[in-house]
Amino acid sequence: MFKVNFKIVWTIVAMLFTLAISAQEICNNGIDDDGNGLIDLNDTTQCGCDNIVPLTDVTGNPCRRIDLTLDLPDAISYQWYKDGVALDNELDSEIEIHKFAPLGDGTYQVIVITPTGCVASEPYDVMAEEFNTDLGEISLCEGDTIVIGGFPFFKEGRQQFKTSTSEGCDSLVALEIVFVPFSRESIEVTQCTGSEYISPSGQVITQPGSFSDTLRAVAGCDSLIISIDLDFEDLEPVELFPSICSGDVFIFKDIEETDPGTYMTNEIDAFGCDSIFIITLDVRPPLEGSMDASICAGGLFELGDISTNQPGMHQTTLLNSEGCDSIVTVMLTVDPAEEVELDMSTCPSIPIVIFGEEYDTEGTFTFMNPTGECDTMFTLNLTIDDLPRQVEEVTICEGELFEWRGTEYGQAIELEEEEEIAGACNILHVLMLEVTDPEVNQTTETICEGLGFEWRGQMYFEDTEIEETVEVLGECTVIERLSLTVTPPDPIMLEETICAGDTYEEFGFKEDKTGIYERTEETAGECNVFYSLNLTVMSEAVGQVTAELCPGETYELFDLSTTDLGSHIAMTTTPIGCDSIIMVELVSGFTAPVTVIDSICEGDQIIFEGQSFTEEGTHEVLLTSASGCDSLMILELSFRDEIAVMEDVSICMGETYIRHDLELTETGVFMTTVETLVGCDSLITINLTVNEPTSSDMAVTICEDDVFELFDVTAMTTGSYVATTSNAVGCDSIINIELTVYEDTMLDTISADICTGETYTFADVVATEPGTYPATLQSVTGCDSTVIIELEVLPLQEREMIVEICPGDTIQFFGTDITLEGEYTERIQNVTGCDSIVTLILQFDPIVGDLELEEEQLVNLGSSTDVEPLFVDANFVSFQWFNALGEIISTDMILTDYTPEGDTFLELQANTLNGCSVRERIRINVELVVEIYTPNVISPNSDDANSYFTVGATESVIGIEQLAIYDRWGEEVFVDSHEGRLNTYIGWDGTFKGRKVQPAVFTYFAVFNIIDGSTRR
Repeated sequence: MFKVNFKIVWTIVAMLFTLAISAQEICNNGIDDDGNGLIDLNDTTQCGCDNIVPLTDVTGNPCRRIDLTLDLPDAISYQWYKDGVALDNELDSEIEIHKFAPLGDGTYQVIVITPTGCVASEPYDVMAEEFNTDLGEISLCEGDTIVIGGFPFFKEGRQQFKTSTSEGCDSLVALEIVFVPFSRESIEVTQCTGSEYISPSGQVITQPGSFSDTLRAVAGCDSLIISIDLDFEDLEPVELFPSICSGDVFIFKDIEETDPGTYMTNEIDAFGCDSIFIITLDVRPPLEGSMDASICAGGLFELGDISTNQPGMHQTTLLNSEGCDSIVTVMLTVDPAEEVELDMSTCPSIPIVIFGEEYDTEGTFTFMNPTGECDTMFTLNLTIDDLPRQVEEVTICEGELFEWRGTEYGQAIELEEEEEIAGACNILHVLMLEVTDPEVNQTTETICEGLGFEWRGQMYFEDTEIEETVEVLGECTVIERLSLTVTPPDPIMLEETICAGDTYEEFGFKEDKTGIYERTEETAGECNVFYSLNLTVMSEAVGQVTAELCPGETYELFDLSTTDLGSHIAMTTTPIGCDSIIMVELVSGFTAPVTVIDSICEGDQIIFEGQSFTEEGTHEVLLTSASGCDSLMILELSFRDEIAVMEDVSICMGETYIRHDLELTETGVFMTTVETLVGCDSLITINLTVNEPTSSDMAVTICEDDVFELFDVTAMTTGSYVATTSNAVGCDSIINIELTVYEDTMLDTISADICTGETYTFADVVATEPGTYPATLQSVTGCDSTVIIELEVLPLQEREMIVEICPGDTIQFFGTDITLEGEYTERIQNVTGCDSIVTLILQFDPIVGDLELEEEQLVNLGSSTDVEPLFVDANFVSFQWFNALGEIISTDMILTDYTPEGDTFLELQANTLNGCSVRERIRINVELVVEIYTPNVISPNSDDANSYFTVGATESVIGIEQLAIYDRWGEEVFVDSHEGRLNTYIGWDGTFKGRKVQPAVFTYFAVFNIIDGSTRR
């Protein structure tokens, strides 16, 4: 049954009546408002709206939808205009303007009829902007396709397409596509048989033939296709022509020879190729020669190992033209010279030049006139003056830097730097830099336990050691230190003793049992006092005493007096007045007799316990013990027996053996009597043997100029000699010697070679330079043999290689890890066994590009964001995004839809084709921004988004806990809730109890759940 609301009907009738009596013609609206058949432009009726007011509300975005509202409380009718033309059906206080609807860009105005006349809004211009984006240049491989914004591109040149911005506006995107070209190249390679060939792209090839190798450009395209013709072959033999001096040994690989001839050996090099060595060995003979030479007085003659200023004959060994030893005999004469002494001084940086020689050290120098005449010898006494000093004393604060002569220093230091001054002494600049430690303000306080101390605006209640650094503008830093000690209550330690049954009553204690008692006494305005009582309750004391008692004596102790042995009790009083019982045990002080056994020589005496005894037998001595009782000592005395000794003795013939009263020279048995250490007689029997001298023969050989020495014989010539020494029994031993002297020999010349920087050692020759050297060896007779050595020094080979690595990478160079650019040198052994210098020039890959991220990016909590680099170099071909845990979360250049849960950071690593990488970091700051959007009007009869009361919000809103809508009389017409984000929430459709409600004003109440756990009302 249809129900009429007379209240609403009456309101509508009143509004129509008001329009009929007060409506005015609206000017220039293109519509026949008064029904006279003419539009306003030709209507003669006077009209006009003098009252121009601003719009009530403008919401939305012109790129999608914008709402214009003019809401007047006494409005009778509304009419909206676009570009001065009235719009059909736009008679509400609000107009919706959509991007792709008929109501697009233009100027909008609304005319409102009120009971008092006409009101016009200010005109509002609506224009949807267009945006242009230039993506720059993108490199593609020929034949590839790239998809951007859903549009595929596969042609070279400038491309454009339209898209929409996040606000819904058109965006024109442009990019320049460039194809990466590629080329072909052919190369021919020859390798040793059995070795590996590594192609430019890293292929390992071990067989001959034709191969194809492809190199990639920075964009990942094929940039160079290389055709490789690979062949394997063995190396040519290596011929060597070494020479050695006669007597030397030539060693190379497995060859060890001393004779001239041709020898062969082989070696497999690092590439697996056989290297054959053909050695043609030459052996050079030694040479001899002589020369005359003269020097001026004070001069020095130097030749080979001769360095002398003395006249006479000198001999040295030199290298001849073939590198072997030549023995040179020099007859040296010394010419006299005149002496001149020079005293001079100079600066350390300015040498003294005399006869073309520079002298720059302090001392005395002697030199001859360089003209070659021997009439003048100069002695130079040179002193070096100190450099002028310029001292600069500077004091800075700790942490500051001081620049001195182009270098900054931040620590205490003393430096000296010499400045060269043209034509004058250099100047020594001295810097004495001191660094002032921060000023320390020490605050030391002691407080009572329980009280607080305020320091620099903060209260402290416990023992505290704290330090703060205060920056003072224009001055050195100040360190504020606090040392706070909290004093517990003053302890008063009480040690008290009472007798059993008594009570201790002092300082608030009342105790009668042994124990430790504590109490704290609070004192106004002072620290509390802490009492600790250690109370001992003395029970009846019991002691024990053991004493010796001689027969017939009386023992007394305190109240005890007795003559009887056994147990007794004595009573006394302790110092504090407590009873004390002492248990006394009396024992006999008489000791048992002691027997001592001893012996003496017959006729001697012994002193025993102060008495003298000379006779054998038992003797008794009565003594007094320590306790005062008698003690008996017994001596058992006997005479000692006579001692007999047998000795075996030997002497040499002609010697005399003396013992006590005996003097013996012949073999036999002899006896004598002597007194022992203990004073008794002793019989000694001597068995004497007389030994005769011995003799032997020996043959000895020595070398020429050697000296033979044996005991008392010294000889240098062939002949017979007699030496005398001692034999095994200490008697004379005569040695008959036949001495033979062998002459020294001269051998051939030998050739040898060494590597540059090595030292050649052979016999007594040590050499590092090419030349001829004499060496002394031993012949089969053990004498010197002279060998001439011709030494050749093989040159040092050098090889250089240039290697590129990525910054931060490490390369191994002969076992050493290298990470920095620079030049590195290593010595290795080449095929000749000598050192080769290998130089590594390490460079960083020059094509590593730049990568730039923003320092930080702000994101609303719960929202997703795209993180895009500000700049990415075209050299990068792959990317990895890392989160704060170091996990890879994306391999795209742009990180899309990233939703952080809190403040964090991200790192982007960009990699080049060669494997080099650059890493940058961006800080992601997360803030909580809550924005909630509610409509102020809905039109349930329309078919667009205005049909619902739809609530919108930012991603920080994760649900609606409660939504209630009430009519103007307070009746609840809608209640709802929603879990999750509001992008899928529709809301109220304008119905109540299944029917559309009438147009009216409604109120709502809502509670929203926020992502951080809070709510918004």
